[in-house]
Amino acid sequence: HGREHSFPTRRSSDLGIDATWEIDLFGATRAQVAAAQARSDQAAAGWHDARVSLAADVAAAYVALRACEAQLQVADQDAASQRQTAQLTREKVRVGFEAPANGALADGAAADAANRAIAQRADCDVALQALVVLTGLPAADLRARLAPRTATLPQPAAFAVSVLPAQLLAQRPDVAAAERALVAAAADVGVAEAARYPRLTFNGNLAAATLRSGGATLDGTAWGFGPTLVLPLFDAGARAGREDAARARYDAARAA
Repeated sequence: HGREHSFPTRRSSDLGIDATWEIDLFGATRAQVAAAQARSDQAAAGWHDARVSLAADVAAAYVALRACEAQLQVADQDAASQRQTAQLTREKVRVGFEAPANGALADGAAADAANRAIAQRADCDVALQALVVLTGLPAADLRARLAPRTATLPQPAAFAVSVLPAQLLAQRPDVAAAERALVAAAADVGVAEAARYPRLTFNGNLAAATLRSGGATLDGTAWGFGPTLVLPLFDAGARAGREDAARARYDAARAA
């Protein structure tokens, strides 16, 4: 004889939420927030410093290109002059007023001047490509923009600085970045120091659960709340070492 057994289907569902609060007894969290904010400001100042550096590089490359173009004009004029001298010398050799050796020397001088002009033009092309890289503009577009003032060196207006206030120096992006790095390093000292002391946290959870089995439904709510205290008892000097390292980084930032 056989028997059939059936078991009721069980279905359960639950929905819960957990949360943790830390009592910032010794300011560790506040110091971490301050350090993060200072590093964010430092990064922004570094971005402005990069912009200033890029502008200086563009200005230097522009002046180098204009100087190269001016030298190219001189080289072209010299090549044209040497070429004309060689032609006149050859004519004198033809009619017997100059020795053939002098004609050969004139041709050599003309060829040398032409080579110098070619080399100078190549240097100017390299200078233009440097500006293409720095500005991100196409070479043809950049060449067209630069064409109206070929070989013209910029002439900035003269100025004199009799007094340089500290407030003006503080506007420099690199100085501002160094200042924020010092603030971040000081906050890191606070974090390392607070890590040597106890931490107090409160953990809470709330959950609603439903169980259905055999046509019956059971509903319930579970919750919990309680504190957790962490006491750093013995770490062989690791926390003290991290605090010393943070203070050393602060001293380095202050020196910078």
